[in-house]
Amino acid sequence: MDFDFDTDERRFIDEVRAFIQEQSLLPDAADVMAPDRDSDSMLSDTPARRRFNQEMAKRGYLGMSWPKEYGGSEKNGIYEYLLNEELARVGAPLIGKGIGIVGKTLIRHGSEKLKSEFLPKIRNAEIEFALGYSEPGAGSDLASLRLKAERSGEGWRFNGQKIWNILAKARVVSRTRRTFYVEGELMDETGLLLARASATMMLVAPREPKLGQGA
Repeated sequence: MDFDFDTDERRFIDEVRAFIQEQSLLPDAADVMAPDRDSDSMLSDTPARRRFNQEMAKRGYLGMSWPKEYGGSEKNGIYEYLLNEELARVGAPLIGKGIGIVGKTLIRHGSEKLKSEFLPKIRNAEIEFALGYSEPGAGSDLASLRLKAERSGEGWRFNGQKIWNILAKARVVSRTRRTFYVEGELMDETGLLLARASATMMLVAPREPKLGQGA
């Protein structure tokens, strides 16, 4: 088995490195590229880092593996991996969950209304998402999630807690236990729910200080 990158992949790596070199000469480069903040490297939490993401969007780096129908170029997923490797090497924002978990879930399962509303904004780096995954009693163990999203009138009611919610003032993407009925039988499964963050929807408490970088 040959694990070497092919010609096109090596050419892409060179292209990304040239882009990063170009960006490293700009006045805000020290904010955009900070290798010592690797645990937060995917975040676009400053104006400089948001600008950088929008530059990546202009280069066509966001949504490369998406179908052309939704603005992608249908590239193999290896290109997104290669891009993130080069970005991580200099501590620049990664392409993040908007392109992957949110965007690809919408492409596969979302309504046309949701696709038309969110996919262009994701691809153009015009929207950010807060990720509500971990819970007090459940980290990466999805089978142990307890937060529920239950149908309430024309909407959904959240009932539970999330911790380590990053960018909590943006739109919230939450992994939930979803309860519903199919042919009279109660179903319970893990889902992904997108909601607009608001003070009436949730209480955001400050994170307790921790020791050590990226603790």
